[in-house]
Amino acid sequence: MTTVAVPPNRGGSSVLPRYRLTSREKAHVTSALRDLLEFREEVLFAYLHGSFVNGSRFRDIDVAVYLNHGRWTRRASLQYQVTLAKDLSRALHLPVDVTVLNVAPLGLRHNAVSGRVLLCREDRTRVHFADGVCRHYEQIRKTARHALFTLLWGHTTARRLTRSRQ
Repeated sequence: MTTVAVPPNRGGSSVLPRYRLTSREKAHVTSALRDLLEFREEVLFAYLHGSFVNGSRFRDIDVAVYLNHGRWTRRASLQYQVTLAKDLSRALHLPVDVTVLNVAPLGLRHNAVSGRVLLCREDRTRVHFADGVCRHYEQIRKTARHALFTLLWGHTTARRLTRSRQ
């Protein structure tokens, strides 16, 4: 594992270190994550996403988990996120950021389901969840695009532009 030196930001404090792993090391970390999550029966499925999956360098490992259908309030989910992130970071000796998909904002849910499946106990539930997220995200994206075009160019032009790009 290589830690890449990053210069301090303008404020003088140093930013989080960036890590660079070989393909073999990334595969080992992914396998270890999967093994660690296997022990968490409350996790129905999990995704690996972000720069660890898509880039050569990363600051942390982004893991998104969907928890069983028990009552997961925002507060309980936040406590779970912090605890799981701490446990995974300690076990892997790398920073891990955990998101609970049950209560995450739509954009973050979409980023997560666009990542790599790390663990899946209930495939039907995972596919249903991911499909719903993608459909909702696409609806919001189209509505936002139309609203932006309407603000910029007026209603008639916006209708013409959004139809031609669909």
